[in-house]
Amino acid sequence: QLADSTTHTTVFTGTLNQRTHPWLSDHAVAGTVLFPGTAYIDLALHAGHHTNHPHLTELTLQTPLTIPENETVQLQVTVGPIDEGGLRALFVHSRRADDEPWTTHAEGTLSAQSPVSSAADALTSWPPVDATALST
Repeated sequence: QLADSTTHTTVFTGTLNQRTHPWLSDHAVAGTVLFPGTAYIDLALHAGHHTNHPHLTELTLQTPLTIPENETVQLQVTVGPIDEGGLRALFVHSRRADDEPWTTHAEGTLSAQSPVSSAADALTSWPPVDATALST
């Protein structure tokens, strides 16, 4: 069963638990294991790589994903069709049992092109274009 009923072109599925992914236990807060924010980025980039949209342009975390000690969590990463701007929507959902509803943990957008950043552009020439030389 899909977590999101809208039409998605690609769905990635898997499971998480502390037994098969022991590194997860390193991310406990007050005794509760949380799926780390950087792991959402890894999931998004993996999905983007397989959908020819390898650049993550935005990622919003919504609900923390907790991973109980002796339970397995079902995971779905869905990537939507290409929109008119050339982006693809991305969603990360989980649930613990087949009869439970899916919870949305993150959503974002993927792009085929690397986003242009003025900060990154400023680093391409040295000294910067508007720099003033100082005498030493």
